[in-house]
Amino acid sequence: DRERHLHHRLGDRRRVLFDCVTISATGRMVRASHGVRLPSVAPDRSYHAVIAPPLWSASLAEFAHRANAVQKLAPLLRRLASRTKIMASACSGAVLLAHAGLLADRRATTCWWLADWFARRFPDVQLEAGRGEGFLASLPVGVLDSAILHANNLRDIEGDRATGKRTLASLV
Repeated sequence: DRERHLHHRLGDRRRVLFDCVTISATGRMVRASHGVRLPSVAPDRSYHAVIAPPLWSASLAEFAHRANAVQKLAPLLRRLASRTKIMASACSGAVLLAHAGLLADRRATTCWWLADWFARRFPDVQLEAGRGEGFLASLPVGVLDSAILHANNLRDIEGDRATGKRTLASLV
């Protein structure tokens, strides 16, 4: 199953709270910048939120190369933005949104080591890079990681209970 559903128990009925999917232009398997392969689906509907992932790299030169390579995603991101309530990014993923023109004349933040490059590359974006930018850029990624762990615990809680496993609660 390519899609993950997070459910909330309402008596004997279940209501889907979140439908989390990985989307790509082709709907085929994608390789993340750190090498992990992920199944994906082609975008085929409206979404409540789309989160552009970070681009991982070992150096600023490698990052610039990766950022140029993903410019081809700009049309897809613009189409998604036209039918999505919230467009967001994690860490350096702000580059994907900026390439698509979705951050023009808007406030944005990115990871601290990328701030100078980002400001030069996208002068039309109001980059919020002052004291604490490392915290500001890392906060969404930390919250997202915690939310994923929490969602996994919620999804597994009934199966865990049936097999005698104890679910570790995570605070989101």
